[in-house]
Amino acid sequence: YFLETVGSYGDTSCVACPLGFVQNVTGEAFCLPCTPGSYNDQVGMALCLNCAVGRSSLFLARTMECTVCSKGLYQNENGATTCLNCIPGKYQDQPEANNCTRCPVARASSTTARKTECDSCTKGRYQSTAGGTDCLDCLPGQKLAKTGGTGCTLCKRNTIARGAKSKKCTKCDIGSYTIEEGAAACINCGAGRYGEGCQECPEGW
Repeated sequence: YFLETVGSYGDTSCVACPLGFVQNVTGEAFCLPCTPGSYNDQVGMALCLNCAVGRSSLFLARTMECTVCSKGLYQNENGATTCLNCIPGKYQDQPEANNCTRCPVARASSTTARKTECDSCTKGRYQSTAGGTDCLDCLPGQKLAKTGGTGCTLCKRNTIARGAKSKKCTKCDIGSYTIEEGAAACINCGAGRYGEGCQECPEGW
């Protein structure tokens, strides 16, 4: 309560603090406004209420519950003046959240304050850890034929993937081969070898 009039008598002269204002000291001539991050939705209150987690307010003398954090934002503390952006590698598709969700494996996001699930890695790219900000390219000699992959596969012997982000491996031309799996280039057959995969010439040939 407060009383700003001179010459009044009796406690019935005191006036209840209005919405958005409080007073926790007796004998005062005014009420105090609720500071940003708090509110008061009742008359005659001694203390303001802090904004709950998942909410915030920048307003002075707020008379209603604090604003809900929208999708892509969060707040994990009471009495906050603003909601926080989800950082790249995380998202939040629900309002009034107290944290963000990490992108799962095989997905990634470089967006700040993302409101939807993270993007699935395209063919030839992968992500093996949660919270990734970008998908990684398959190296030369590797392939990934599906979307949403967590790792690439080495090309089998006598097949190659020349560039990064390959979706499939291709056979070496006849008269060339690879020494091992995961090759980025085929090697021509040496003397005494021929054909597909560079087989050894048989005896007498």
